[in-house]
Amino acid sequence: MDIHDVGHGSELANVFEGPPSPDAILHRDEEGEPDADEDDILDAGLDGLEDREGVVDYPGAEDEAALASVGVRVTSFRGDGAWMLGGSLVFSLTPRTAVGGAGWMLTAPALIDATETGSESDLIVGYGGVVIHHRFSAPGSSGLGLRLLLGAGNAKVRLPVSGTEIAADNFGIVEPELVGALAIGPHAELRAQVGYRLAYGVEDLPQVTSRSLRGATFTLVFPSVGSRRGGATPQQARRVRAPRPTPPRSQACPRP
Repeated sequence: MDIHDVGHGSELANVFEGPPSPDAILHRDEEGEPDADEDDILDAGLDGLEDREGVVDYPGAEDEAALASVGVRVTSFRGDGAWMLGGSLVFSLTPRTAVGGAGWMLTAPALIDATETGSESDLIVGYGGVVIHHRFSAPGSSGLGLRLLLGAGNAKVRLPVSGTEIAADNFGIVEPELVGALAIGPHAELRAQVGYRLAYGVEDLPQVTSRSLRGATFTLVFPSVGSRRGGATPQQARRVRAPRPTPPRSQACPRP
C-alpha cells in the first residue's frame, strides 16, 4: 500500500500532511463535529505564548509605536492657581514603557504683586523635557501608570502694560505623576494625571524663588492618539486558544 493512497481524511494522512492549519485548530466532539467557535481560536503562529491561565499574551500585538497627546493642566505658581497647555510625543521601548518629550506653558501670566520697581508685574513660565511613561495595564486597555518628566524651563518677569522684560532665569524640573487611562478606541485613550512639579536653580528673578515655581498638578489629556505596529488587535490577543488535536503517536505504514 502506498502512502499516497491514504485518504486525506484519515488519521494516518494527518501525520504526513504536517501541522493543521488555523482553521483546523478546533475542539471536536465524539462525532467529529467542531464544538468551539472559530472566533475563540488565534492564529497558529501564536504557539507557545499561552500563560498559566490559558490566555494568549502576544508581544507586540498591543504595542503602540508612538503616542501623541495634548492636554490642559491646573496647577499653582507662587501659591495662586494657574492654567497650562501642553502636550507630549512618546515612542515605545517595550509594550508598556515609552520615552519621548513633553512641554507645558502658562495660558496667561501669573501676577506678581510687587517687584523691585514697586509695580505689579507678570510671571511667564514654560518648561519641558524628556518624559518616561510606564503603564501597569496592557496597551489598548484602561488602567494605571507612572510618568516622569526630567527637563528644564524658563521664567520671565515683565511689566504688564509695556511688556518690558525685567528679569529672566532658567531652572530645572523634576515632575512625577500618577496616570489613569481610559481606553476609548483601539488607538485612543483619555488620561487623568496627578503629580507634583519640583523646580530648582532659580536665582535671578525678583521675588521669585524655586519654591515659588513648585506646585501640585492635575492634568486632563484628551484624547491620546497612537499608531500601532502590525499584529493582532488587543481583542484578538485576549482570546482563549483551544489546544491542537494530538496526532496519533505512531502507526505502522502497511507494506504493499
